[in-house]
Parts: sequence; structure tokens; C-alpha cells
Amino acid sequence: TTESKFYSASVARQSLITDLFVNYNALVKPTGEGQRIDVHTNLVLEHFDFRESDGSVHFVGLLNVLWRDPKLGWNPRDYNNLTRIPVRQKLIWVPDLEVYNNAPDKFLRMHHHGTVILAHTGMVLWSDNVDMNVFCSTNMNNWPHDKHECKLNLGSWTYDGFELDFKNYTNPNDSMSFEDKYMASMKYKVT
Repeated sequence: TTESKFYSASVARQSLITDLFVNYNALVKPTGEGQRIDVHTNLVLEHFDFRESDGSVHFVGLLNVLWRDPKLGWNPRDYNNLTRIPVRQKLIWVPDLEVYNNAPDKFLRMHHHGTVILAHTGMVLWSDNVDMNVFCSTNMNNWPHDKHECKLNLGSWTYDGFELDFKNYTNPNDSMSFEDKYMASMKYKVT
């Protein structure tokens, strides 16, 4: 019956969460000494505004962060074929994200109390709203047809590149560019 299937899924989910976190420490990087974690990031822009006064850009959007935590994998057959589950972000280790080229009036703001999605493969997806300003490389020589290069330099203050390697990832459903309907009314072009 539907009720027994729900009960089985609920019991399986609870059992899985108990098994995953019985010896898990969210304060400890999940790989051993000298083992690197590839951290893939993607920013889905909802709004941006270039500020000519200080050469910075204000970004508002969704930041997707994806990595593999080998301690958070499981065999779906052991848990009623569950292949992914949502859990509170505070229960797991997450990379400490910093914007190296942030403008001083606004830092990267991510909610560290949200939800992450765990996949049975050990992949973790953390998606959160961001609101930040970053400095750009500006060239006003061809004003009003000037070009500005605004890169988002993400990294970690705690771990070096041998422990965490930040990479861009692209998902066909999540684009760094706005849709055409937004582009028509924009003063700047996003590429």
C-alpha cells in the first residue's frame, strides 16, 4: 500500500541519516592529509549592477557549490533505493568560501543554515542565494563603449590549492548569462 511504502521510505531515510552521521565530524575536512577536494562552483545571476564610481559590480544570484565527500556515500539498495537526501547544511563539512576580490562594503553572504543535497555517490550540492560586490578591471578609453572585466575570484582562506581546488562548472540548465528577454533592456552585456 501507499502508506507502507511511505513508512518504508521514512524508516530508510532515518536509518540512512543515523548511519551517515554516527561518526561524522562536520569540523573535519572529509579527505585525508594531502588529498585534494575539487570544489565546483557556478553562479546563476539574477541581478547585477556595475558601479562606475568605484569600478565594482554588485551580483545577486544563486551560487551552486558541488564537491564529493567520501564519508557521505551509501549503497541505495541498503536504504529502500534512496539515491539522494536533503540534510541541514550545519550537519556536514562545507568549504569555507571567500571572495578574494570583494569590494569592502559587501562581503559574500551565504546562509550557513540552509539545506544541502547528498547523493549516494558522495556528491554534495549546496545552493544558496548570494549578494556581493566585486572589483572589476575597468577600461574607460572607449567610453561609452567601454569594456569591464569582472571576475569572481572564489577560494578558501583555510585551505590551500593542494587541499581544495576551486573550479567552474557549467550546467546546461544553469547559465552564467541572462535570458534574451533580460538582455534587451540591459546597459551591459554579460558574457
